[in-house]
Amino acid sequence: MNLQILSTYIIACIFIICAPGPSVTYLITTSISKGKISAYRTIPGIFFGDLSAMILSFAGVGLLIMNFPVFYNLFKLFGVAYLIYLGLKSIFRKIENSNNQEKSAQKNWKTGFLLTFSNPKTILFFSSFIPQFINPHSDYLFQVALLGGIYLVIGLVNDFTYSTFAFYVGKLLGKNASYVAAKIGGLAMILSAILVFFEHN
Repeated sequence: MNLQILSTYIIACIFIICAPGPSVTYLITTSISKGKISAYRTIPGIFFGDLSAMILSFAGVGLLIMNFPVFYNLFKLFGVAYLIYLGLKSIFRKIENSNNQEKSAQKNWKTGFLLTFSNPKTILFFSSFIPQFINPHSDYLFQVALLGGIYLVIGLVNDFTYSTFAFYVGKLLGKNASYVAAKIGGLAMILSAILVFFEHN
């Protein structure tokens, strides 16, 4: 793999990852309504959700989902239902007790993981995107590890940046920012779920 291909891959990753999706919407909503620490606790779950999807994609699950629509649709329906659940939870959320921080951290991790992993397009994306940059005449596993690692690192930087920026924007907007962000973020997640549901495979 030469430097030009690697540079092109990095630029492509930045553009793809920076585009806000359900995970970023959730992080922004969480950071403004519950604080940046809650958002930060969600990020490892997103990371491992991406990592798991990446491993499964190269283990052949991507091909399975492409060739058997029933698997794709089951994955998709679960992801849509989970987004709607998170949206409604955000809209009707109650103030959390600060004594339940450990339990809340576990919930944040699980939410981040399921947000990423429950979307079948994540697996299909890794199955189709990364192979375009692999040189068939070089070490395959090394290239997969390198390209996958770069994607995950850029994702981490992106998630932390959005979470931190959203937190300080919320501070500038004042007291009602938390309430408004929870409602708008919840509606955005429900809208995302509807768009995913009606999107063509």
